[in-house]
Amino acid sequence: MQYMKGGFSYRAKVELEYHDPIWQPSFTEHRIKDAADYDHHRDYIHQNPVRAKTVLHAEDYPWSSINMVLDAMPDHFQR
Repeated sequence: MQYMKGGFSYRAKVELEYHDPIWQPSFTEHRIKDAADYDHHRDYIHQNPVRAKTVLHAEDYPWSSINMVLDAMPDHFQR
């Protein structure tokens, strides 16, 4: 992630002469450990529009992945 962010920031500054901050501070990378960790992070993401008071229910947010059919979880995470 560091290489992607750094490369993009550098090119934006050099090629586009963009000098304002691009990335929000305190990004952290996290690898999903198991099925429970996956569920926790999925639910956290689904609740973002609710916490932002954009919708009352996560299902009501039209761009939410809660309404999408996702690939199956990898075998080593199966419940």
